[in-house]
This record gives sequence, C-alpha cells and structure tokens, in this order.
Amino acid sequence: MSHPPLHLWGLHAPLEELTGGHRNTVWRTCGLPRDLVFKSTQRSEVAMAWLAEVQTIARSAGLNVPHMRRSLSGAWIAEGWICEELVEGAAIPPAAASDLSVPLNRFHEMSRAVSQRPGFCATADLLTRAAGGDVDLSQMPADLVALCRTAWAGVQTTPLCVVHGDLAPGNLLRDPLGHLWLIDWDECRRDLPLFDQVMLEPLGAVARRAHLAWEVACGWQREPEHARQLAQDLRGF
Repeated sequence: MSHPPLHLWGLHAPLEELTGGHRNTVWRTCGLPRDLVFKSTQRSEVAMAWLAEVQTIARSAGLNVPHMRRSLSGAWIAEGWICEELVEGAAIPPAAASDLSVPLNRFHEMSRAVSQRPGFCATADLLTRAAGGDVDLSQMPADLVALCRTAWAGVQTTPLCVVHGDLAPGNLLRDPLGHLWLIDWDECRRDLPLFDQVMLEPLGAVARRAHLAWEVACGWQREPEHARQLAQDLRGF
C-alpha cells in the first residue's frame, strides 16, 4: 500500500488511512499540533498552483477552505502527493448548508475573470472538444456523448466562473464551532455556476440533466461502475 512521503514536507508522524475517497488515496497524520491530510493526485503542478490561487479568492469571498501546504522543495506535488490542513467535522448534505449560498455566489462573481484550470475544459468547450480534466468523450459510447452534449448545450446561457464542481455531502463539513468548511477541490474548474448551484437549490430539470451528464462524463473512466449507473438515469431523463 502506498504511503505519502512525509519527509518531503519535513514531517514525521503516525499515519491513518481515511476512507471515502473514490478517486484518490487519502491519509491523515496523527499527533501533530495541526494534523494534515495527504492525497494522491493525478493533477499537474500548474493545475495545483492554479487551484492555490483560486482558493485564495474563495477565502476572500467568505468560504472556509483548508490551506494546501507546499513541500520542502516549494512544489505543491511531491511524488504524486499533495498536502493540506485536516478539517474535522460532521459531513452534512447540501440541503443543510444554507449558509454556503451567499459566499459561494460571491466566489462565483469574484472568479469570472479567472482563466481555465490548466488541462481542463468547460462544458461549453466539450461541445466540440473530446477531452479535458477527467473527461474523455472519445472513450464513451457515441449515443451517450450526444446526450451529454445536448444536455450541456441547453444551459450555456450564463457567464462562466470558477466552480468547486463537487458539492457532495462528504465535501461539506460542519466543525465543532459550527463553521461550514468546503473541502476536496479536486474537480474545481472554470464552468457554469449551475454546476455548484444545482446541489443547493432547485434549478429545474434542464439544469439537473446537465449536471447528471457531467457526472456521467467525469466519472466514466475514474468511477466506471457508478458512471454507468448514472448513464441509465441520463438515458431515461
């Protein structure tokens, strides 16, 4: 089993593996003054540098986001691992996160001028391109690609901004002091704000279908079993 190279961050501490990560291996330290989380990653260094800048904007907008830690070399990634502060709290569903809407909308507004994350595509790009980020439409059945593109074409009506991209219950934590934290920014990219908003408020069938199409395409290679189950829903939408 692969372990994160703590020494590359100048650390020595016991490790405990965390469950729930479907795409990456996740470990936490135990016993440090401020414990940390280490995650395996397939992202590039430039993609992580972009994310660090975006998270600074998110904090300015009022979102609670754990800080990433550079390795001793100054890089965000060391031997395929990233490091960030551990946030301990209770996972809550998006429906119970009413205090997220205002700072999240502010973040969307503040990030409109940010360029696309290196290596990623927005859904508008994927109407004509095949791949970007975790999506590779060339690996999907042609009829499913057509369904995804039709779903995305129907929502290209608002300005793009940076979205967290994965407001699942496990990524929203309420800490013991009652503060709401937004973690796991791995799928963050420039796209339509609806890809965040649809998890917090009823936006209608068109938005839900576009979001479902994204979940199918994004998970087709990295979470194939789950993606194929969602594809059945998309075909029946």
